[in-house]
Amino acid sequence: MTSDSSKSGLPVNSLTKISVFFLLFTGVLSAFYWIGRVTFIGGFLVEIYAVLFLFSPLLYIKLSGGSEEHDSSPLLKQVLIGFAVSIIVLGLFAILYRFYFESACSGKLPLLGRDCRSFHSFAWPENTRTFLNILAFNLIAVALPEEYFYRGFLQPLILKSSSFTDWALKRKMLAAVLIQAVFFAAGHFLVDFNPLRLAVFFPAVIFGFLAFKSGGITAGIIFHALANQVSWILEKGFFG
Repeated sequence: MTSDSSKSGLPVNSLTKISVFFLLFTGVLSAFYWIGRVTFIGGFLVEIYAVLFLFSPLLYIKLSGGSEEHDSSPLLKQVLIGFAVSIIVLGLFAILYRFYFESACSGKLPLLGRDCRSFHSFAWPENTRTFLNILAFNLIAVALPEEYFYRGFLQPLILKSSSFTDWALKRKMLAAVLIQAVFFAAGHFLVDFNPLRLAVFFPAVIFGFLAFKSGGITAGIIFHALANQVSWILEKGFFG
């Protein structure tokens, strides 16, 4: 997806219309989630979500009279940016994660969201098959559909919104990144109403800037999948 909305076939809509679409879409996700808790649908929830994330934008674009937008940057560039950012950011995250829980469990910092009784020295997850399955899940079922929807569709749509027509490009880009991050956090929270999910606002800001800087969503897909994978490794490594 290109960051230059003037060359995009996406429809020009107000931020209000975009927000209404997002809330309706999230309402559908939430409905499937709660129905899935008491029916067989729960076993297919990941697949249902992936389909909704991938095809809802196409339906919105068709009904609005626009056309789909495609990545404008070379794939290799996006891949290299994705891995470079992942190494730097996730390496720093892993260091801070260990420092925080070691300090919190020794009483030096307040403890949030974990039980120190299960905290131990890091142990790498031994089951290679499980590791690869989780990685494939994070890449195909989570990162790809979510990046396509939020950074490949919503972010350019917000950038092109009629609500920001008179804004300078850099200001519009910043607004688009922040608004899609708010949507991303709200989308996670409004499905199951877990307030801890609002924390995804912060990685969503990075995903948004990655989409603009790399000229597509591939870098974000790589970083998103690896971020989820590293979080899983740290969780299992220290608390599993």
